[in-house]
Amino acid sequence: MIVNLLRKLSRVIKRNGVIGGLGIVADQARDQVAALLPPNRAKAREIGERERMFDQALGVDTGGFIHPTELNLTSPNQMHAVAYRATDPEDFRKAIGELSIDYRRFTFVDFGSGKGRTLLLATEFQFQSIIGVEFSEELHRIAQANISQFVRTHREEADIKSICMDAANFSLPEAPLVCYFCNPFGAPIMSKVIANIHESFRSHPRDIFIVYYNAKEGHLFDHAGCFKQIVTNGWARVWQLTPEMKVVTAPC
Repeated sequence: MIVNLLRKLSRVIKRNGVIGGLGIVADQARDQVAALLPPNRAKAREIGERERMFDQALGVDTGGFIHPTELNLTSPNQMHAVAYRATDPEDFRKAIGELSIDYRRFTFVDFGSGKGRTLLLATEFQFQSIIGVEFSEELHRIAQANISQFVRTHREEADIKSICMDAANFSLPEAPLVCYFCNPFGAPIMSKVIANIHESFRSHPRDIFIVYYNAKEGHLFDHAGCFKQIVTNGWARVWQLTPEMKVVTAPC
């Protein structure tokens, strides 16, 4: 066990430097201590049971906690990666279900889609199409297997796919969008994605909703100056861009 911990620490420091690596370890230790508190343990058990039921019902694998150091990442942006932990199915359904939109007009895009849980959940809302963007090849392959299983056994007509690429380089579809984030990466990448969303909106004005679960970098949307926050729903925060809004000519 000690050998494994030392190897993990070595990988963290190699990728993030000594100061950055020690900071990540300190954050993990703090999270682990918090997880031991009785209310958090009870909540974790409740969420874990929902995750198991979801995977068992669909015959897929979307659960678990995977730290970036456990993945074979090659992207230059790997230092900004965040551990994989998928959205609670109940929280997702609540957040997306309260958007009050005609889902059939919208394309759903999950930035940092991991094993693809939200992609499968999004099929419950009849989106025009569903896209996951994931830069880990390992998680992307799992997502593809999950999608294949789901489509084969549940929704043959579903337009759903996982794309393996860095979210900072993803070109957004020109359709109305619901952009989903589950604390997928750090501020430097989120800033690039926000700029891409804004530029896409300027080029093709249409309805765009941002649904951000566990919004640790939510302040970046608040400070961008071009997104209107419309609701905070439990763990999720929601912002909106609409053609009726004044289009900001300066970058976000």
